[in-house]
Amino acid sequence: MMVCVAVELGICFQTALCYSISPSMLCRYTTYCFNLKPACLSCSVFSMADKNSTLKCTFSAPGHSTTLLQGLASLRAQAQLLDVILTINNEVFQVHKVVLAACSDYFRAMFTGGMREASQDVIELKGVSAKGLKHIIDFAYSAEVTLDLDCIQDVLGAAVFLQMVPVVELCEEFLKSAMSVETCLNIGQMATTFSLASLKESVDAFTFRHFLQISEEEDFLHLPLERLVFFLQSNKLQSCSEIDLFRAAVRWLQYDPTRRASASQVLCHIRFPLMKSSELVDNVQTFDIMVEDVLCRQYLLEAFNYQILPFRQHEMQSPRTTIRSDVLSLITFGGTPYTDNDRTVSCKVFCLPDAGGRQFKELTEMEVGSSHSCVAVLDNFVYIVGGQHLQYRSGEGAVDICYRYDPHLNQWLRIQAMQESRIQFQLNVLHGMVYATGGRNRSGSLASVEKYCPKDNEWTYVCSLKRRTWGHAGATVGDKLYISGGYGISVEDKKALHCYDPAVDQWEFKTPMNEPRVLHAMVSANNRIYALGGRMDHVDRCFDVLAVEYYVPETDQWTTVSPMRAVTAAENPIFATRTESWPVLWWVPAKCESDWKQCHGSALPDSFSVIRAGHEQNNSAPRFGGSSLSGPEPAGIAAPPPALRGQTRQASGQLSVRHCVSVASVRHELEKDKFRLCLAPEHDDPSSTRIFFRRIAGHAAEKSFAADCPWNGGSHL
Repeated sequence: MMVCVAVELGICFQTALCYSISPSMLCRYTTYCFNLKPACLSCSVFSMADKNSTLKCTFSAPGHSTTLLQGLASLRAQAQLLDVILTINNEVFQVHKVVLAACSDYFRAMFTGGMREASQDVIELKGVSAKGLKHIIDFAYSAEVTLDLDCIQDVLGAAVFLQMVPVVELCEEFLKSAMSVETCLNIGQMATTFSLASLKESVDAFTFRHFLQISEEEDFLHLPLERLVFFLQSNKLQSCSEIDLFRAAVRWLQYDPTRRASASQVLCHIRFPLMKSSELVDNVQTFDIMVEDVLCRQYLLEAFNYQILPFRQHEMQSPRTTIRSDVLSLITFGGTPYTDNDRTVSCKVFCLPDAGGRQFKELTEMEVGSSHSCVAVLDNFVYIVGGQHLQYRSGEGAVDICYRYDPHLNQWLRIQAMQESRIQFQLNVLHGMVYATGGRNRSGSLASVEKYCPKDNEWTYVCSLKRRTWGHAGATVGDKLYISGGYGISVEDKKALHCYDPAVDQWEFKTPMNEPRVLHAMVSANNRIYALGGRMDHVDRCFDVLAVEYYVPETDQWTTVSPMRAVTAAENPIFATRTESWPVLWWVPAKCESDWKQCHGSALPDSFSVIRAGHEQNNSAPRFGGSSLSGPEPAGIAAPPPALRGQTRQASGQLSVRHCVSVASVRHELEKDKFRLCLAPEHDDPSSTRIFFRRIAGHAAEKSFAADCPWNGGSHL
């Protein structure tokens, strides 16, 4: 490339392309031409005022490193300038010390650290194989290594011993790509032997996904006890049922008679209570060790007791009654049709096995259809309480019927009915009890409060609210239950905050909210209570409440924070949708952000003003799975939406989306990712509802997807 540069003496200059030139060669306003290649990395600026200065430039030759390696390999091939001989089991390798020292920390220390080998011409190596050393030397001279399953262990062992980090990394990548049902356990053994944490994680993840197939391989029978226990005790084993795990464990125990002494160590991780009764009778108790071993006999007895005493299952919680799952899922219960002409309700129960799925899975139906029911979770059981069995606009259809859904066994149990029928009330869990507060029925609005004791299977009245209320929200913080807003007698009732202390069985008023609201949501997070969304009625219209505020129990004060631009679900972070184009918004309470921010990704197709609020504060979320199901995990406490409606509407107008479904509050957490659930109608078909999820990582939506609800277009939700 020809470049012309005009230079004025005494003036500093820089050019994009650099060259070497002496100042003495320059004359005032003289033009010089140079043939240049754009390979300059840097150049210095000089002034002709400095007679001794020189223009300096740095060039690079990208192919030099390759040329250097080729030259060194050529010298080795021609046996030139070789200065050391390595021997292993009578095999000889002639090499250059400087090449090995440059590639290997082991050889660098040997040749430069004052060791006696530094002055030796012949060095005998121990701790590595000749096959492995050959590959290491070839890599040192070529930056390439050829790997296969026959040589990988030798090469990896040599690379680790000689501290050749690039070769170790290449071996790890090869082993990850070569992983299969047949090779997985051997690769895992190598990962353990050479302390390769990343490879071990990959092996474990693969084994969890394919455990049943791997357990049928011959290598499984040689698995060390501690590795077998590691897999059997994990909640990530979701690819097979408990009876499958039991059979795999028995196969391992029977392979070596000496292993019978370890039977209790292995079988204590089988979750016998989650098996079917027929499996316990036909497959488990027929195995002699289950009767002969004292501890194994106790495991079997625990399983039988768990299944024949359903009302005492709360007292029998143990690691063996926990479902194997590490994700949260969505479960929906019942619902009503979209139109007002059909008053039937659904008894269907659906589960979205994980938030990444597109297909709902139908579970065991409820005994009777239900809508507007309240949902709560206690000790991994879902309680479906109250609601109505026919579609009504008021509380005249309220019922007192209560059910407990067991996600462990996918079974329903009808429990004691409430003292009063209720609809549009609150259901909260506090200190192992389920509290039903307020609501309404055919007699009108209610102030009564009752609690359910799972151990006694009994509802009992506790201190009533100071005022009748329905359409309110509730949350628990510490040892107390808080109820806010809802329909009462006056506007002030819509701002009221009630606090219940179970220790003294008393309600008291606290500082009211700044904004009146009904049909809203409350969520506790960071020892605060957040009130979000809802609506406010005015004459013949109702308006969505966009204000967000939080309450601090210690100071008894409400603080207003950034308002939502429209109303939807909330979690940690809290999310909302905007009224114009309905993008998903988020706000992080812990960071005290000054405003709601829009997540990236596709927008929701419509808005709705019922809010869902949930913040996981404990490990009481129910897990869902069992022998016939694939192990999703419904999350956290749940409150049903009393209605789903448009941004504003006539108070008696038609709902804008299908409504009245009771949904277990969902939070999908896998490797710290967060998912947000939104229910919204399709634009072109208001009777079609979709569930939208948004994956949140670093407070930005990386992925968004939707799943069709199974109740679309039918006589149910």
